[in-house]
Amino acid sequence: IPVEDQPADIETQVRNLIMHYISNPNAIILAITPANVDFSTSEAVKFAKEVDPEGFFFFFI
Repeated sequence: IPVEDQPADIETQVRNLIMHYISNPNAIILAITPANVDFSTSEAVKFAKEVDPEGFFFFFI
């Protein structure tokens, strides 16, 4: 949700930026999720699984 001077498509811009970096085959993805958040609904985990469905290059923290 955009606030103050942020562009209306800020969510798309952030998602594209994240995907750009974690799509690199040389990247190691650290999917950091707070302990008080349901792991199965974590956005970090969703992004990591989208890029690496087998889970070879990401770690859950």
